Amino acid sequence: RESDAGDVMTAQVEKMHIFRCPGKPMTVIVALSGWKGRDPIEVAGMLVHEAVHVWQRHAQDIGEEDPGDEQEAYAVQSIAHELLAEFARRQAA
Repeated sequence: RESDAGDVMTAQVEKMHIFRCPGKPMTVIVALSGWKGRDPIEVAGMLVHEAVHVWQRHAQDIGEEDPGDEQEAYAVQSIAHELLAEFARRQAA
């Protein structure tokens, strides 16, 4: 989908960094750049896209090869919620 600016937001503007420490939960940082001036719906869509990648990596790490549809949907919903809430919090600060 093209934005009003006429260019497509691609994976070149976001990155996911994963940190693991023995005995601790996985920590994921999603770095987002190039979002200023973009349609908020487009930014939300990109964060949901990244939430799917976070879920995929988590599922891979725990050996989940065939998650149920509802399990996957709730997992992505939860991760997306956290990403969107953190993005909103940082914008308000």
